[in-house]
Amino acid sequence: MFRKSTIHDLQGVYELICQLVRRELDRDMFARVYAEQMENDDYYCLVAEKDGKLYAVLNLRFDRQLHHCGNCAEIVEFFVSEDARSQGTGAQMVRLAEEEAVKRQCVLIEVTSNKARVHAHRFYMREGMEQTHAKFVREF
Repeated sequence: MFRKSTIHDLQGVYELICQLVRRELDRDMFARVYAEQMENDDYYCLVAEKDGKLYAVLNLRFDRQLHHCGNCAEIVEFFVSEDARSQGTGAQMVRLAEEEAVKRQCVLIEVTSNKARVHAHRFYMREGMEQTHAKFVREF
């Protein structure tokens, strides 16, 4: 079942995002950010659940960008548990994210994916996305 996440999904979303980044995140800070996003209409967190357990998460952020002259949707985090992959879950979640972006009159949906995640890159291209940019980061 796919649905918008709630504050009650905190632990499940936390576990999935920790799997995505392959490390344990600061739980208290994560909880604060998650609670803030739940109250902010510029975020939309979609989850997949079966038998009371979350097995996928797709977190969207919406903003208006000058260079696109309109609303944009960004997939900020996206993770499907390994045991649920290759079953159409990811494709369904992308379609639902696109539907939400269209409802919000977005002119595009975009995603940044770590260059090491070549399987994810192939997935995004299969879903009709194009690789058009390079991203540069400096962490503090």
